Amino acid sequence: MISLRVAENLVRKYYTKITGSIAMGKSWGEILNELEQSKKVKPSILGYLRYLKEKRNEAEHPDKRFAQEESERIFLYVKGLLEELRPL
Repeated sequence: MISLRVAENLVRKYYTKITGSIAMGKSWGEILNELEQSKKVKPSILGYLRYLKEKRNEAEHPDKRFAQEESERIFLYVKGLLEELRPL
């Protein structure tokens, strides 16, 4: 869950960079929709964001536990997103 929080924080900073406005009060879904509509975001970044949004939503459920393999995959996606957005 911590790595998903890191990703969410990064997404909010990226949103500000791309749109010029602050993501305060917006859900990850709203942010993602606006980034998709902006046409300024590479498809690879959108892929990371879609996947991580889905996993974050799953993790919000109190009884959800990820298996080790899935946790490692999520971690690698967060790492990939960080590498894509490194210039931030």
